[in-house]
Order: sequence, then C-alpha cells, then structure tokens
Amino acid sequence: MKKIEKAIWTIRRETKIHCQHLSLKSTRPLLSETSRPTASVHTIQPGQIQGSQKNHQRPRTSDYRFVAAVVIVTVLCAGVYLAPVEAQDLLKVRHGVFNPLAYLTASFVHGDVMHLTINLVFFWLFGFLLYFVNSAVEKQRFFLYALLVLFTVLPLVNYSLLFYFGVYKSGAGFGLSVVDSGLIGLTLPSLIMYFRAKLDGFNSVLFLTSMSLLAFFLILVLYMVSLRLILLPLAVLVLGLFFGVFVFKRILSFLWRSLSRRETIVESCFVLLLLLFYFVSITSLFPATVLSGIGATDVVSHYIGLVFGIIPFSLYAMLISFSRR
Repeated sequence: MKKIEKAIWTIRRETKIHCQHLSLKSTRPLLSETSRPTASVHTIQPGQIQGSQKNHQRPRTSDYRFVAAVVIVTVLCAGVYLAPVEAQDLLKVRHGVFNPLAYLTASFVHGDVMHLTINLVFFWLFGFLLYFVNSAVEKQRFFLYALLVLFTVLPLVNYSLLFYFGVYKSGAGFGLSVVDSGLIGLTLPSLIMYFRAKLDGFNSVLFLTSMSLLAFFLILVLYMVSLRLILLPLAVLVLGLFFGVFVFKRILSFLWRSLSRRETIVESCFVLLLLLFYFVSITSLFPATVLSGIGATDVVSHYIGLVFGIIPFSLYAMLISFSRR
C-alpha cells in the first residue's frame, strides 16, 4: 500500500510540474507581444503634424510688410498735413512746374481734416479687404506690388494726362483719392484670381465685362438722370446683367456653401464685403454734382485711377491664369 501511495504522489507531482511548465510556455508570447511597443501607440499621423504646424505657424513676412505700408502711409499723410502750408505747396503737382518728386509726394497732401479722414478711411478699408482676399489664395505679393505701382506709376499717369496732355492748364493736383480709386479698381483683378483659384472653369472675361458694365452703369446713371436720359444707363445695366448671369450664379452658389461651413465663413464674409463696398464706393467717389471748376479735375482723376486699377492688373491676372493651364 505504501508503494502504491508513493507512486500516486509521484505521478501527481510530475503532472503538476508539467502543467505549470505548459502554462508558463503559453503565456510567454502574450507577454512579449504586449510588452513590445506598437507603431499605433508611438507614431504620429502626418495630418496631426500638419495640423500642429498650422496652429503654430508664424505670421508671413508679407503680413508685416502690409502693416508697415499702412502705418507709413498714415504717418506720412498726417505728418504732411501738419507741415507748414508753404511746404505742402512744394509737394503738389502743378501745371508748368516740373518737379519729379511731386508725383510721389502729392498723394500725401490734403486740404483739410475731412479730406484727410475720408481718404484714409477708404485706404484702410480697401487695403485690408483686398489684402485678406489675395492672401486667401496666396496672392499677397501681387497685392503688395500692385500697391507700390499705385503709389508710383498711377500719379505720374494721372497728372500727366490732366495737366500736360489734357485740357486742364492750371491748378494743383494732390490727395490720396487717386490711389483710393486705383484700389477700388484693383477689386476686380483680385476677385478674378480668387474665384479662378476656388472655382474650376471660372470665366474671367465674362466676370470682368459684367462687373465693368455694372460699375459704368452706376457712374452713368447719376449723370443721365439729371439730364433725363435714362435709356442709355438702362441699356448698360441690361448688358451687364446679361453677361453676369453666366458667372454670378456660380459665385453666389459658392459663397452660400462657404457661409455654411465654419472654416470658410470668415473668408466668404470678406469677399461679400469687398463686393458690397466696391459698388457703394463707386457712387460716392464719382458724384454727379461735381461738374465744374477744380472739382471736375478731382472726378476725372477718380476715373483715371479706377480704370488704371482695373485694366492692366486684370490683364495680368488673366494672363497668369491662362499660362498655367
């Protein structure tokens, strides 16, 4: 009996040891798998890296340049206004007086506080709106170069046409409104580049034609109503709407969809504000009551600035778009 009990005890002990060995052997792969670092825990997805970089992206150099340009123009306009009258007269463009420097300085001279305030408000308003819209499609450098051209080339063209090749043989030219008119005209080429970047197959020619005709209608109707000639502005309005119906439907549909998305609602609001102020400013910068005296010179300068801001820059915007097809 003792031998049998000893044999049973030996069998139980060996069975227990063997089971423990099997259990340890079966758990080793599990332990090694769980202890091994996995890629999903320690790796970062590319989208997460890009998102973090966007959140901590530094302001662009062009942003500082634009802010610096706005500050410099404001300081120069205020400083020149506070200067003695004799010094201000030297900075104006005059017929029969050849002063190349005056073409660059006349834009900063103003007659009174109201003249200075209105011109600066228009400059700030369109400057910030245009810069935001251009930067939304990575065209902020285009806007900065265009702004430089408006301050240097536009006054030369404007005052040369007025005093040397035009009918005005006296008086002086000055004020920031010439540059403001150029900024208003720059609205169209800026929108052309914006919508070509956002909408596939956007027709720049129809958009430019329609917007120009509608602007011409707003200018023309103020004169024609006073002369009781309404058929001509109505014909211009019908033509503008006829050409615009092909592009405005897509634009309004795009802006409506953008307004419904949180990430594009601010951008769409800026575009709508730019369109609104474009049409409103045309009626305020080109008053029909200014028809005689030095006021006529002012309103013709506005026309020159508007056309200068529209035509050359719109041609550039369309040529750039066609060359990239």
